Formats: sequence, C-alpha cells, structure tokens
Amino acid sequence: LADATAVLFMRPLFLLLLAMLLLGEAMQVGRWLATLVGFLGVLVIVKPAGIIELAALAIVFAAFVSALMMVFAKKMAMADGPDIQLFYFNLTMGVVLIIPTAVLWITPSWPDLWLLILSGVLGTTNALFFVQALRVGEATAVSPFDYSRLIFAALIGFILFREVPDVWFWVGSAMIVAANIYIARSRR
Repeated sequence: LADATAVLFMRPLFLLLLAMLLLGEAMQVGRWLATLVGFLGVLVIVKPAGIIELAALAIVFAAFVSALMMVFAKKMAMADGPDIQLFYFNLTMGVVLIIPTAVLWITPSWPDLWLLILSGVLGTTNALFFVQALRVGEATAVSPFDYSRLIFAALIGFILFREVPDVWFWVGSAMIVAANIYIARSRR
C-alpha cells in the first residue's frame, strides 16, 4: 500500500512544471531541489527495478492528471469559493463514473453503507481544506505536504494488512519529510 501510494508522489514534479506554464508561478531553485529530494525519497521507497509495468504507467498518468486537476483548482480558487469548486468536482465525477457504477453496482450492506457515508464526509472535509489551502497559497507550495499521505498509507497497511515497511521506506520517508520542511520554511 505504501509503495503504491509513493508512485503517486510524482505529482509535485508534474505540478511544478504545470504551475510554471499555466499559472505563471515563479520557480525558485530551492523549491525545485527540495521537490527533487522528495521525489528521490519516493524512488528510494519504491526501489524501481527498471521494469515498466502497465499498472505503474497508469499510476504515473494518474499523478499527471492529479497535478493538472490541482492547477485547475487553483485557477478556480481565484474566482470561486470552495462550495462551487466541490459542486463542479462532484458533478464531473458523477458524470464520469455513472456508467462504470451502473455496470458494476453491488448494493452495500448496512455496515458498508456507514463506512461509505463516513468516507464521503471525511473526503468532503478534506477537499474543503485542500481548496482553502489553494486559495491562500501557491499550488507548488501546497502540493508537497501531500507526502504525509505516505506515512498514513504505511500505517494503514500495517494495521489492516500486516505490511511491515522496510528500511528503505524509512530512509525515503526521511528524505520526503526533509524536503517538506524546507519547502514549508521557504514560503509562508
């Protein structure tokens, strides 16, 4: 779980380029280097063996699309409030997912329904905080803090699946945290 989550952290690299090209954000050398250190931390965790798998390419594509979504969210944050952004996001996701949902629908049990409701409430709360962060900060300054998800993925992987992270996970995580601290201290 932690390794799969780590591959998604190519997003800040994509975001740096997209923010520079589409948002006109200035790129400081220190921020580029810190993001590179964070990405190298991801590589330390994943330990790529040089084999390119379709699943890995799908995750890289997801990271690119996620970075693009952050750029659009930042552009919308300049004009619209979080409630408008969440409405459009949910509307878009509803339209995109209606056919796969209809084809693969399984009626949830009552315990599953409560977990789905909890997931929806927590996901919406997360999205509100994220949109607010984009309103007050640069996209390239907000994005690297998402690396903390990696630590939570490792914790959940351990609790639910008994996955024990190896030493490279901790070395890579230290690199990621160091990069985040630098980025946090370099900007408000």
